[in-house]
Amino acid sequence: MENHPVYIEGEGFRYGIKENHYRRLRGHDYSAPGVYMLTIVTEGRKPLFGIVEGNVRAERLSKDWPHLRPSPLGKAVVEEEAKKITEVYPMVELWRMTVMPDHIHIIIYIRERLPKGRTLGNVVAGFKGGCSRAWLRLQKEGKMPLAADATSTGAGGGTLAADATSMGAAPVQATSVACKKTFPSLFSPGYNDRVLKNSRQLQIWKDYLLDNPYRLLVRHTFPSHFQRGLCIEISGKEYSAFGNFLLLKKPEKMQVFCHRKARYGQLTQEERMANNIHYQAIDDAITCIPYMETHAFADEKNRLLDAACSGIPLVTPGISPGEKTIMNFCLDNHLSLIHIQQEVITPLWKPERRRFNACVAGDLLIIAPMDTEAKQEGSYALFHNLNNVAASFCELDMAQTTFKYKTL
Repeated sequence: MENHPVYIEGEGFRYGIKENHYRRLRGHDYSAPGVYMLTIVTEGRKPLFGIVEGNVRAERLSKDWPHLRPSPLGKAVVEEEAKKITEVYPMVELWRMTVMPDHIHIIIYIRERLPKGRTLGNVVAGFKGGCSRAWLRLQKEGKMPLAADATSTGAGGGTLAADATSMGAAPVQATSVACKKTFPSLFSPGYNDRVLKNSRQLQIWKDYLLDNPYRLLVRHTFPSHFQRGLCIEISGKEYSAFGNFLLLKKPEKMQVFCHRKARYGQLTQEERMANNIHYQAIDDAITCIPYMETHAFADEKNRLLDAACSGIPLVTPGISPGEKTIMNFCLDNHLSLIHIQQEVITPLWKPERRRFNACVAGDLLIIAPMDTEAKQEGSYALFHNLNNVAASFCELDMAQTTFKYKTL
């Protein structure tokens, strides 16, 4: 579809905003002071900045902990180009940078308003331009190939991605500005930004950047634990999923289903008397007693965790307090879990550290229904719809179940 310009009062003709992954935060002033987490990706995800090497089983942050061994370009980015950000914009501080084989994460702090007419986009454009010029220079010197292929390692340790100095590719001839159209770009267009609004959010992203090499290496060390299905069909229904798909094929699974409030029939006689419940009601009548505070929940929790300890995966959306308690126990104690979530799995989606670590151990599959019926956020229907999905997985006869990937 063609994108025609439209006239906007006071602004003149402007092209409409195209939907893409790099949309900025609507209404935010990107010249004003603030803290930003930026992600810049190489064109075609070429791993030109170096190799991730180390041992995923090493002590965290030890010398063997997964880290980037930079290529000449990666070294130039860290030692030369990153420093130029503050040299050109003294009001900008670089708080943390992690260079990966095919992308760069940066946390920067704009301490004072940028010069008139300048925004965060200009800062990023200047940095990207400097890195691109370093890439051209290194190619002219024969120190960098045009591109590289990714390699992976066996379980436990080794290297991942490309050693840009050893690929054997011939260096590209010197390229002038006049003929740069024939020369590929170092970076893909645009960048992704996230405005960090509090110290907790900042610390989360600092930890994320610090652990990035570890996550990359561990995903390639245990590939079966990090499968991604953007659209899979299970018995005629569509889902997206991430994690260890083998858990779904276990012959037996058990649902974790807990209401927030206890039903009358779940209370013991002592609990009814202690809470002044002297009336007679049908067993399914809802009381004001939190289910987690009942003997019934304690018994159900013990039953489910005994099953989990014997190797049976538990299945739950983890919405109610009782469900969350049992789900968290599984995550913390390496018990098999299938987590039904509302958010659909996308090509760039990743779990947070806790669930990531469960994927590392092969203990977790995260799965989301594709139908819109189960996406009524904040509604009572959401609780029941996702629990109905959990129940359907527990009832699957895997010998009779069709399981296939589909193209979106």
